[in-house]
Amino acid sequence: MPSRWFTGKPHSKDPARQTKFPPETEFGTRSPIGTAEGSRGLGDRDGIAQTFEKYLKDEMGRASDTVINTAVSGATTTSTLNNIEQRLEKYTPDVVSIMLGTNDAATGGLTADIYKKNLETIIEKIRNKNKDAVIILRTPTPMWNTGSREANIPQYIAKMKQVADEQNLIYIDQYTELQKAFNDYGWLKKDTVLFGNNLHPGANGHLLIF
Repeated sequence: MPSRWFTGKPHSKDPARQTKFPPETEFGTRSPIGTAEGSRGLGDRDGIAQTFEKYLKDEMGRASDTVINTAVSGATTTSTLNNIEQRLEKYTPDVVSIMLGTNDAATGGLTADIYKKNLETIIEKIRNKNKDAVIILRTPTPMWNTGSREANIPQYIAKMKQVADEQNLIYIDQYTELQKAFNDYGWLKKDTVLFGNNLHPGANGHLLIF
C-alpha cells in the first residue's frame, strides 16, 4: 500500500478539492518531515497528524487512508537526511507534509542557505520514491523568549518560501498571521490558550494550524 504524508491545510468540504487526493491513500506527516517536524509535530494531545487523520476518516469518509507521522523531537533538516531511511525511504508517500526549520534556526553552523539546500535534497529524495507525490511545505510557527532562534527564524521561513516558489509546491504560512495575533493580543501567549509553552503549540494551537 502506498504511503502518503500529509498534514496541514487544504481541509475543505468542497468536493472539487477533496478529489485532488488519490482515491486510496496513505498519508504521512514528516516531523519536521518535523509533521516533517520536530517536537512541534508531536503535540501534547492530538497533534496535526492525528487531527488530520480524524478529518480524513470522519469528515471525508476515507476509511482506507493511512496517516504516517514520523515527527521526531529536535529534528532538523540535517538530522532528517541522516535518518532518511526511517523518516522517508521505507515508505512510498503520495502526499508529504514537511514542517522543518524551528530547530535548524537554533543549530550552530546550520545556516539558512544550508537549510535551503537540505530542503531541496529532501524533496529530491521524495521525488525519487514517487515522482508524482504532492509535497506541502509548512512554515514553523511563532515562538518567544527563545533568543537567537526567535531572531533567526524569519530567514529560514523565507528560504522555505523560495523553495516552494522555485518548485511550485504547496506552501502554508503558519507564522505570519499567528505572529500578528500574538503581537496584537499578548494574552494568547498564556499557556493552555494556543501554545503549551513558548515554543510548542498545544492542542488548541494544533487545531488552529490544521
